[in-house]
Formats: sequence, C-alpha cells, structure tokens
Amino acid sequence: MSSLTFDHPKAIQGYVFIVYFANIMCGIEDKKYFYDFIEDDVLARFNLQSLTRCEKIHEEIKQSYNELQE
Repeated sequence: MSSLTFDHPKAIQGYVFIVYFANIMCGIEDKKYFYDFIEDDVLARFNLQSLTRCEKIHEEIKQSYNELQE
C-alpha cells in the first residue's frame, strides 16, 4: 500500500490520485521523472499497468492540451 492510499481518507483519494498523476506527468514532460516512478496504486487506479499504455495516455493528454491552445 502506498502513502497515497494510506495517508488520505477514502473521500478524497480520487483527488489525491489525479493531482499526483498530473504532477508526475508534468515531471515526465520536464524530464525530471520517469514512468517507473509512478506509484503502483495510481497505475492500477487508471488502468496503466504497461509502459506503452502510460506513453499513449501521455501523448493523448499532450495532444488534447495542444488542441485547446490553438
């Protein structure tokens, strides 16, 4: 069990996970982190058990963001 699950009440865990995920994706974008750094609980929650799936969702998020900027 990760500290993300243990340290936060169930009522706000969804928020904690999404903020953590957004933060780590920004860190990956800035080359501060690697996909391997993502907590297993977060990967499971978002069904991202493979590196390929993480990379795909990251690209989709970047593409959506770029489209919003146009």
